[in-house]
Amino acid sequence: MFNKLSDKNFNILLLLVNILILATFIISGISLSIAFCILVLLTSLILLASHKCDLRALFILISKCLKESLWICIIIFFIGASISAWMISGVVPSIMYYGFMILDKAPVNFILLCFIITAIISYFMGTAIGTISSMGIALLGIAKGINAPIALTLGSIISGAFIADKISPISGLLNLTLNSAGTSYKKYFKTSLYTLIPTVILTSILYFILGSIFCPKIDTSNILLYMIDLNENFIISPYLLFIPFAVVFLTFLGLKTLYTLPIGTLLGSICAIVVQKKSLYAITNAILKGYSLKKTTSIISPLIKGGGAFNMLEVIIIVAGSIVLVTILDENGVLSPLTELFLKNITSPLKLIINTSLLSSVMTIITCDQTMGIVLPGKLMKQHYLDYKLTEDTLARTISDTGTIIAPLMPWNVNSIIILAITGVSSIVYAPFTFLCILNPLISIIVIWVKLRQTPFKINKELKITSSD
Repeated sequence: MFNKLSDKNFNILLLLVNILILATFIISGISLSIAFCILVLLTSLILLASHKCDLRALFILISKCLKESLWICIIIFFIGASISAWMISGVVPSIMYYGFMILDKAPVNFILLCFIITAIISYFMGTAIGTISSMGIALLGIAKGINAPIALTLGSIISGAFIADKISPISGLLNLTLNSAGTSYKKYFKTSLYTLIPTVILTSILYFILGSIFCPKIDTSNILLYMIDLNENFIISPYLLFIPFAVVFLTFLGLKTLYTLPIGTLLGSICAIVVQKKSLYAITNAILKGYSLKKTTSIISPLIKGGGAFNMLEVIIIVAGSIVLVTILDENGVLSPLTELFLKNITSPLKLIINTSLLSSVMTIITCDQTMGIVLPGKLMKQHYLDYKLTEDTLARTISDTGTIIAPLMPWNVNSIIILAITGVSSIVYAPFTFLCILNPLISIIVIWVKLRQTPFKINKELKITSSD
């Protein structure tokens, strides 16, 4: 469709301009949605003016990208809707209530329990930042009350919260990863367990040891206050937990997230009417604009808020913009200096996976966001995985184990900036204790190395792998 650019210096310069502009927007605190819109427009104008790309072909390419990204944008839209529907219906308050109950009944190791509870909650909420800003804030408040180490506590909370971006079927980032790699959640889930299980076990052991040393006992009085307040503002019931379980169960049955999320939103809305006695107007308003507790004097009011379909529009623009930008740069050969760096000297599946990990991580680091770290390697590496007889779900797992999970470790990353704003704690302080995010990339490489050693391969002249059987 396009004439590939042959000027390597120009390609590198244009790529650096994109990265610098993106970084400038992030440092300035300006929305990434604006940044990607400007970058798409600026890059298109530069390519059209300097190299006379076909305007019609460029328009067709952008239209195709937007059409292909439509379903992931719809999913993100419904993620915002479902979060607020689950809040107003009492689903999220019930999850938090039973999480506090676990802490109250089993106050043996606060740090380990923080990790386990936030991991469970984040899996059903589908958002790491949402989990940190709700249950995470509550746990951090309890930690301050019992003089637990804040850095260690927040590290365990963030480790548990990022289970959402790693494996939750209603996570926007994970669905973007599955879309970029071209695989289903069911296949990805089975593959991801090979690296996730040993990571969670090792992380749990570390938190158990450190928790036993630094905060062996906790005061449950603060926990009881949260539970009482939740009971006063919502009808708490274990039956409400059926909704998130149903959404996850339907996903495992093979029903696409595009359908399970609207079902979850509908079930939440019904429960809000029947159980919480909310009006249809209040439910619609919460689903579209987000939910917040009217009783501002309540200690849980800062915790039970957020969501909203309209509030996800910025995320939708970021995702669509990043997909369009990567496609334009790739189709015009601008990414060739970067891709050559990570694609050269690949002579084995292990080297391919390592290079994918590096590319995903580098893009997350330099762009300060996970989106490019997902879209770029997913787009560029997919065919190479097929050439080496590796599955798309392995590609998705590799991206998720590296570029996605390392985001909160860097002070300049958007996730770290948001966490700093929410908690007042810098990633420089909590990063050494965010064991899941540190260990997952390392275990990912070790697991694939062990697995490939157990499966003999031979390389043909086209550098494609075939089983020796």
